Amino acid sequence: MENQKRKRKMWLKDLTQVALNKLAQFAKIGPRGGIVESPKAPGYKPREGKRGSKVNKPGASSTQRSGTKVTAEVEKSLQKKADGFNERYKDKLGYGVTVGQLKSVYQRGVGAFSSGSSPRVTSSQQWGQARVNSFLYVVKNGRPENPKYVQDNDLLPSKHPKAS
Repeated sequence: MENQKRKRKMWLKDLTQVALNKLAQFAKIGPRGGIVESPKAPGYKPREGKRGSKVNKPGASSTQRSGTKVTAEVEKSLQKKADGFNERYKDKLGYGVTVGQLKSVYQRGVGAFSSGSSPRVTSSQQWGQARVNSFLYVVKNGRPENPKYVQDNDLLPSKHPKAS
């Protein structure tokens, strides 16, 4: 029995040493056995983060003309959405949407991605397209799905009841 306890102690000691050696390959071990924080590796680029940019000037927004660039593929998608919407609803409502309005909404959505959170949205482009879809819903129905959605009311057509 005592022999087994001694073997177990030796085995745990060896296992601990092996674990520390493995850990030392990936992290620096301090004098008291803890992991020492190290500076980020050279060339480290953080993921598209959830904080504001240190690069943008204060007061700059993605709604300015020099804001987020809209790729040709996205512009084609927005053109298709605008054409489809206007074809279906412009005569009924008395107003339609322009590609310029949808571009502005898209750019705002791309900019808002860094401060928002959703487990289903994985890129700023998805966030921008979702915001365009919400905007089109407001234009079509006269009210948003979520009553808190008021961000893009300044871009609504002038004849729209919620236009500011």
